[in-house]
Amino acid sequence: RESMQRLIKENETVATRENEAWIQEKWETRIEELLKPYREMYDADNLLDGEIDEAEQTLKQRLGELQGAYFQESVGPQRSCQEPWDRIAARRQETALREVAAWRNRGEANRVAKEKAAKAAREEQLRIQAEREKLAQQSAQEVEASKARMEARDKGENGEKPKPKRSESDIKDEKAKQPKCCVLQ
Repeated sequence: RESMQRLIKENETVATRENEAWIQEKWETRIEELLKPYREMYDADNLLDGEIDEAEQTLKQRLGELQGAYFQESVGPQRSCQEPWDRIAARRQETALREVAAWRNRGEANRVAKEKAAKAAREEQLRIQAEREKLAQQSAQEVEASKARMEARDKGENGEKPKPKRSESDIKDEKAKQPKCCVLQ
């Protein structure tokens, strides 16, 4: 009787180990292989919303297939089948789904950040353009003012517009301002 109990226990242990090994192997080939390219895109910040949706959908499909295959191929009594699934696969399944959800959250945050950056860039371009136009307008006004001054000066030199006559008192005031050494007598 005792040896029979020991034999049953050993069989359960062997079955549990075989089931664990099956889960480990199939998880690597069916789930990790699926997630690897998405993780690389995520790490490079190149994972788009559509790709996240695709990854999530494919992951859920593969998880369902894995669970169905496991319960068909697992060996031993029910306890030797259920316990490894709950302990290993169910936890990994939750982790994988949380990982995809985190991708979605980061993707949303990246999208919002990119939109804000694009908006800020547009606003900066508009500000720069307005400043450029303002400077161009000021420059054009300065050029026009300079042309007007040049024309006024040219008119004065050509005799078109005579210079105002200076009175003797203006000349005396001017001479008084000049130093004695430079005054013409």
